[in-house]
Amino acid sequence: PGHFVWEDEQRCLPCGSYTARWHFLPDDAENYHPLAGSTAIQVLAAPLLVRVPGYSREYGQENPRFELEFSGFVLQEDCSVLLAEPEVSCRADRLSLPGEYPIEIGGGAAANYELRLENGLLTVEKILLTVQVPSQSKQYGDPDPGLEWTCQPGLLEGDHLNGAPGRTPGETPGEYGFTAGTLSLPPYYELALTGGVFRILPRQLTIKADDAYPLYGESIPPLTYTIVAGTLLPGDSITGALECWYSKRDADFPISIGSLSAGENYQLNFVPGVFHFRKRALTVTALDCSKQYLSPENFSRSWQISAGSMVENDYLAVKLGREPGEEIGQYALTLASLTVIPAELYEITFVPGTFSIVRAAAGIGICTYHLLYYGDQLAKANLSAEMRNPNNGMIIEGDVQWLEPERLMDAVGRIPCEFRFTPTDLQHFAPTIYSVEVQVLPLSVIVSGPQMELVYGEPLPPSFAIQTVPAPLPFGEQFRGELGFAAGSAGDILPPGKYPFSVGTLQAPSDNYQWVFSGGMLTVGKRPLTIQALDSGKYVGEEDPPLQYQIISGSLLPNDSFSGALRRKSGQKAGDYPISIGTLSAGANYRLSFLPGVFRIREPELNLTAAPVGVAEYLLDSISASPIVYGQALWEAELTGQVLAADSREPHAGSFSWLEPELRPPAGVREYAWRYVGSDSSRTILTGTVRLEVSPAILHIDGCIQKKQPGQPDPALGWTCAEPSAALAALPSTGLPGRTPGENPGRYETTPGDLSFGPNYQLDFRPGALIITAAVVVVDGAWQENNPEGGEITLGEQQFYYCRDAFSSLQQALDSVSPGGEIFLFPGEYHSEQQGWTLPAGLLLSAWPGQEQAVILHGQLRGEPGTAENITVRGLTIVATENQPAVLFEAAADCCLEDNLILGGQPAVLVKEARGLRLSGNSIISDSTCLLLGDADDPAREMTGVILQQNHFAAAGADLSRYWHLQIHASDINGSGVLDGSGNYYFGLLLHQDSPEEEIIACKEYIGDGDCPQWPVQSVLQFLP
Repeated sequence: PGHFVWEDEQRCLPCGSYTARWHFLPDDAENYHPLAGSTAIQVLAAPLLVRVPGYSREYGQENPRFELEFSGFVLQEDCSVLLAEPEVSCRADRLSLPGEYPIEIGGGAAANYELRLENGLLTVEKILLTVQVPSQSKQYGDPDPGLEWTCQPGLLEGDHLNGAPGRTPGETPGEYGFTAGTLSLPPYYELALTGGVFRILPRQLTIKADDAYPLYGESIPPLTYTIVAGTLLPGDSITGALECWYSKRDADFPISIGSLSAGENYQLNFVPGVFHFRKRALTVTALDCSKQYLSPENFSRSWQISAGSMVENDYLAVKLGREPGEEIGQYALTLASLTVIPAELYEITFVPGTFSIVRAAAGIGICTYHLLYYGDQLAKANLSAEMRNPNNGMIIEGDVQWLEPERLMDAVGRIPCEFRFTPTDLQHFAPTIYSVEVQVLPLSVIVSGPQMELVYGEPLPPSFAIQTVPAPLPFGEQFRGELGFAAGSAGDILPPGKYPFSVGTLQAPSDNYQWVFSGGMLTVGKRPLTIQALDSGKYVGEEDPPLQYQIISGSLLPNDSFSGALRRKSGQKAGDYPISIGTLSAGANYRLSFLPGVFRIREPELNLTAAPVGVAEYLLDSISASPIVYGQALWEAELTGQVLAADSREPHAGSFSWLEPELRPPAGVREYAWRYVGSDSSRTILTGTVRLEVSPAILHIDGCIQKKQPGQPDPALGWTCAEPSAALAALPSTGLPGRTPGENPGRYETTPGDLSFGPNYQLDFRPGALIITAAVVVVDGAWQENNPEGGEITLGEQQFYYCRDAFSSLQQALDSVSPGGEIFLFPGEYHSEQQGWTLPAGLLLSAWPGQEQAVILHGQLRGEPGTAENITVRGLTIVATENQPAVLFEAAADCCLEDNLILGGQPAVLVKEARGLRLSGNSIISDSTCLLLGDADDPAREMTGVILQQNHFAAAGADLSRYWHLQIHASDINGSGVLDGSGNYYFGLLLHQDSPEEEIIACKEYIGDGDCPQWPVQSVLQFLP
């Protein structure tokens, strides 16, 4: 480590090339020696900046003197070292136009310096010339005046200022600045404007309001005005309207400017006008009027405005008087008083009238007559009337008579009929014709079919006649259509039974009849047939021969035949056994009378088999086998008997056994081989056969419950094994069960019939039933206590049979009614063990007509799962249980609820889907919702053909916080989104289209539909014409 130093550090060398000595001085001088040497060095010229600063002058002046500035001298040197001084030049002269001109430096030299030249800039500026424009003005719409202005001195000799100043463009009132306009100078001048502004003032316009004198009460014409000073410029207009605050007084009211305006470009000067009403002419005329003798005066308001009219909300009170007098005659009507408000705006003229006193007409005090039925003569009504003086209530003696006593009532309803009252005192009372509405009811007619009897085999007649009560019908009218008879047609042969006539296509001649069909019955009796069993027999141990019979009276129809077989009393011992009819049958169409026979079993000779040993040694005394059941082996049949020693006749000790102990014999009585082995040896000492009885195995069979309609053939009667197994399922069978004979509606037990599983089985048959349904079923809870099964019940002219088509339980009736049938209930209370009843399609469920007490059902009425079709429920009281709907239809098609009282339920009636639903004359009461239509979970379900007629909707209690008359959850009810609610009662109010608005609004508060805020569907209840 160390450092270098020059040998002559203080010496300043001019620029050029030199050799200079140096020395290296180590830091550790004790251990190292200094070093010395030389090296070549180059000395460069120092930079010297030469510049001219910027200068400026106005046009027309001489250039200033340009001074050079030096920067970069060293060693305290100055311009004296310059070998040649640089020169300065500029091409601009006194007349050079305003702008920038370069100041250029050239030449110059200096020893040891390098000159760096920086030119300057000469700026020639314009001559500033000031023009002063004082403030000036004009009125909106006028042309600009010539502007006044002055110019300050400063122009060069020979130069001129041409043109005139201008202003900022614009013609609306306001202030505008001045501009150079058309002023022009040589390009070496700069123009400066000073002074004020140019003002456009609003245009002055004077307007006068036109005076107005309208007729009081007429529409007020628009207020007008006139421009009396100033003008509007083309394209400008006046907007707004004049104002006048007036009242109903005979006075002048000022007309003010109001909102009148010509816009911001005008200053309006307004002259007010005058508004004054002209009086309204009014003519009040007393109307000619009259009163009946001794009646109160009634002329005080018998006047009218015959000319002119009152202004709305004005007040006119007129009180009339008349000339005195109470005799029949004419009296002048006069003006007693007249008040009009405002009186000062009317001019009133009064025209008198005439008041007449005439004979009085009697009034009806009490008018009575008998109700009539369609077709009755009017005279049958037995008219009586008590006529009274309408003024004092006194009875007026006289006579009343129908004008048309022979008139026949040819329509139902309230029929206007006229009667004449002829007073005894004709001087004071006039004969008068009055009209009253006579209530004509539909004529009640009972229509019935014939009661006929045939025997099986006799053909049906070609036609059936109906009977009506009364007969004949009014006006020669007759029922149209035909009796319904579904069992067959002319010439058919029907099986025994009762075949009801139905209403068929019968129709009343018109709606003027109220009729019921009381039925009719064709009874087909069974064909009698007498059978004689032929005597027969066999020997013990033999198979039974077939039992034979013969017909001794009656005959079978072609294509009919016997089935089944005779039976005898069971037993295989010798003796006589009676032969019974067994399963022998000619079918349900015949009534068999049976004469029994005798089956005799005889004892055969004993057949002994010789023993293998000496015959003289042993003798068979006796042998027998215990009976077994089919399916058991021979070894399960015990052999008992006795063998004797031949010589001593003493019993021999030994045992009996079967030769084939594992054999399972079929049912019947047959011989099977045995052997006898003595106890003192193992050898067989005797063999033989013995008669063995094998009983059939017991097979437990259950009959099925099935249905059919009257007149239909029996279905194939079914059965099931009580203890089913795979082996039984594979067991072959022949034949079918039979049933108790009969074709009337009712329950018929099934029998084994000719059902067989072969000779090895004996049937233990538990009966089922075939239910023959009834087209008409009646129900009365009281019948259970005093009617035996099959007991006859007479209702009017109809007969029913208990447990066939008459029941004490509604559920039994539902099980027994034919499809499309009718169930009629008698008064009483009915409870369901299944929370309600399921109604089949086509059912009419009704109270028996004409009963005064109620039929009360405790439980739910519901349609079958899926779509409930053509169900009608009429005249019942239905009480909901456990808050379930009293009536429920998942889907209803052409169903009807009419004249029912429906209580409780949440809701009381619920119909989720419908294609035809009519509710008519029902009273529905609930503490929740009376009627809910649609499915809240699926509003798109169909809800069409819904009709509401004369139903009553009411809450069950005073708490209405959760109550609804009706809720609609169907998106598009009836295809239009509108359900007609007219003609129904809501809280006792009958509502229709013309009902007061407040009543309709009060009702709609309890209707849940599309009119409710945030209700999920658009369908609404409306009151249609």
